[in-house]
Amino acid sequence: MANLIATLTHLQRGEQVAVESEAHMYTAERGAATFTGSFYVPIRGSGGLMDLDVLEDVLSQGPRSRLRTGMIVLETSHNNAGGTVLPLLHMATVQRMGAQRGTAIHLDGARLFNAAVYLQVTPAEIARYCDTVSICLSKGLSAPMGAILAGQGQAIKKARGLRQMLGGQQRQVGIVAAAGIEAVTVMGGRLQDDHDRATRLSQVVRRAHAVLKVTEPQTNIVQVDVSATGRSSVEWAEALSNHGLLVRPWGKQRLRCVTHRHIGDADIEYAAQAFSSAASSLGSPSPHQE
Repeated sequence: MANLIATLTHLQRGEQVAVESEAHMYTAERGAATFTGSFYVPIRGSGGLMDLDVLEDVLSQGPRSRLRTGMIVLETSHNNAGGTVLPLLHMATVQRMGAQRGTAIHLDGARLFNAAVYLQVTPAEIARYCDTVSICLSKGLSAPMGAILAGQGQAIKKARGLRQMLGGQQRQVGIVAAAGIEAVTVMGGRLQDDHDRATRLSQVVRRAHAVLKVTEPQTNIVQVDVSATGRSSVEWAEALSNHGLLVRPWGKQRLRCVTHRHIGDADIEYAAQAFSSAASSLGSPSPHQE
C-alpha cells in the first residue's frame, strides 16, 4: 500500500513510471496500474542499477510518446538482485535527471536500513535523494507488521488523504505502532549480524556443494542457482524441507535464503549440512563429477 499511495501521490492518470526491470514494484506490484491509470516502463539494469542511458531516452520521449514520465522508482536493497545496494552516486545522478524534468523520485526502501548498514551511513543519507520512501517494518527490523511512507510537505499531506481513501486507517493501532517505533529506533543496530551470517551461509553452502552457484551477499539475502544440478528449485526446496531447512524457490532455477534475527550461527552450520544431505537425496552431480 505504501508504494501504491506513493504512485497515486506523484502521478496523474496517463503518466508513466520508469522502474528497473527486476525491481519489486515492477515484477510483483505493477498490477497497481489498474488502480492508478499509470504505465510502467521497465528499464534494463544490472545488479539493481538502471541503465542510465536508457533512462535518459525514456525521460526524453515525452513529446513523442505523449506520455510524461511522472515518477522514477529506485529500490535498495534490491530484492531480486540478491540484496544488492545502490551506490549513492547512482541515486544522486537519478535525482538530478528527475529534477531536470520535474519528475518525482520514489524509493522502494523496504530494506532501507539494511542498505544503510552496508553503506555505513544513516537511512536519512540514502532517503535524501528521493521525494518519498517506503520502509517495511516487518523484515530485518523485526516488527510483527507494518510499513511507513515517508516524505515531506505536500506529498505526505496528499498521501494521508489517499491512505484514508484506500481504507488504510486503523484505530486500535497503538500496539503495532509501538513495535514500529522499536523497529526504527533500535533494531537497525543489529542488522550487521544478519549480513555477517548471510556471508557465512554463502561460504559454507558453496563449500558444501561446489556445483551450486551461490551469490556473495552485500546484505542479508543469498541466492542459490541450482541449474547445474539438473534439478529444479522446487525439487531442491522440497528436499531441503525434508532435511529441516525451509527456503523459497525464486524462479525455476534459483533459491532465495534470507537471514534474520531468529537465525543464529548454529543454524548456518545446520543449513550447510542440509544442503549436502539434500544434494545426496536428489542424486545431483557431486563436485567431483563435473
